[in-house]
Amino acid sequence: MAASAWESLRAAQAAHLHYIEGLRVTQVAEHLGISRFKAGRLIQAAREQGLVHIEVTPPPLADPARSAALLRRYAPHGLTRALVVPAQAGRAALDRAAAEAVEEATRPGDVLGLACGRTVNRVVAALRRLPDCDVVQLTGLTTPGDVHDSSVETIRRASRLTRSTAVPVYVPMVLPSLAEAAAVRGRPALAKAFARLDRLTVALITVGAWQPGDSNLHDSTGLADSEREAATRRGVVAEFAGHLVDANGHTVATDLTNRCLVVPLERLRHARDVVAIAAAVRRASAVDASLRSSLIHTLVTDTEVADALLAHRDTSPTEHPA
Repeated sequence: MAASAWESLRAAQAAHLHYIEGLRVTQVAEHLGISRFKAGRLIQAAREQGLVHIEVTPPPLADPARSAALLRRYAPHGLTRALVVPAQAGRAALDRAAAEAVEEATRPGDVLGLACGRTVNRVVAALRRLPDCDVVQLTGLTTPGDVHDSSVETIRRASRLTRSTAVPVYVPMVLPSLAEAAAVRGRPALAKAFARLDRLTVALITVGAWQPGDSNLHDSTGLADSEREAATRRGVVAEFAGHLVDANGHTVATDLTNRCLVVPLERLRHARDVVAIAAAVRRASAVDASLRSSLIHTLVTDTEVADALLAHRDTSPTEHPA
């Protein structure tokens, strides 16, 4: 039976007091001079009659729908957090969102590892606080000798926030041979710096596509063209922290990685939270491949990259549709 006009009026009055003015059910009852049970029934009736419409407005610096869709898509591959920033909010908003992800993930006593590169430099510059913890480089330098906003200075900047002692690594990421890589790793200063990686708990990385201009390792002067081509033939499409993966997220071309000064893959695998920031839509396929590696726990990206990821064709047999 349809509610009478008077019943609808009372239900609307009760709902207005509760949802708009923020009164508790007992306060609604007191205001209307009825029992709290009657007030509760009126509020319920207002919902059942369609008098109440609740709308959640998307926040200006986050896209809840796309964030949830990415999490559903990549949760089977180990992703536990996803934050999509509207592209129109600008790059500074994306950098700050990634900085907040690191701030939330890091606890006192942790070891925070930072990849080298301009994107990580920008995120660290956006950090406002960090607990007392150690800060380490995840790789050697991608551009040795470049002192402008270098990764060494980034390590120092983060260490000042944590009140820890910086142990920078000045050695290039790519070394000429396996023998030289082994010799460099054995140097006391370098061994001291990289020994902290045994306790790595949080890492901040970026994802590079295996193509010119989109990967620090691909563009390294330490690589020969024949090595780049060989990696491409093996199916490499993405690189992060010096590790190469194919479209299904499988690690490949480890012989090349072995002569690079990079965090061991098992250390990343045992980290509590690996935070990745993805800022370029042209790298979407590489980001998809990296997410399939099951090494990334937190993704921070923008709406353009998110749309490209969600439109990416499923290739993995373990993928579950969003």
